[in-house]
Amino acid sequence: AELRLNDGFLVSKSADGTVKVWDPLTANLLLTLGSHPPGIGPAVSAVQHDSNKLVMAADGSLQTWDIRTGQLLEDIKEGVDSVFQVAFDRRRRVVGGSVDVQGAFGLVRETFLEILDYKDEEMPQESQL
Repeated sequence: AELRLNDGFLVSKSADGTVKVWDPLTANLLLTLGSHPPGIGPAVSAVQHDSNKLVMAADGSLQTWDIRTGQLLEDIKEGVDSVFQVAFDRRRRVVGGSVDVQGAFGLVRETFLEILDYKDEEMPQESQL
């Protein structure tokens, strides 16, 4: 399990494949996010959030959610295997991960960073709070 607190939200991830968004002032559960029913889905390997969106990675999928409504904004399933870290700003996401590659001397684990731009029409707007 992992906890992240910033921008007015407490976010927890767990091995059951879910990410939960909490109000840290009231301890009320606001959202449960994940693409599979709890307990069945893959473990979430990375999560990051701000006051508008949440980016999570789980078993070959990189998802961007609206943290206020729970709407899935984007689900990328290509080129994001073995993601172990995500970070983002208003214009782009940075994804860190690793992949096993067959080399001349056997199986080699390679680490990568990938930068993914948001499409302008998909970017959540800045909060006016």
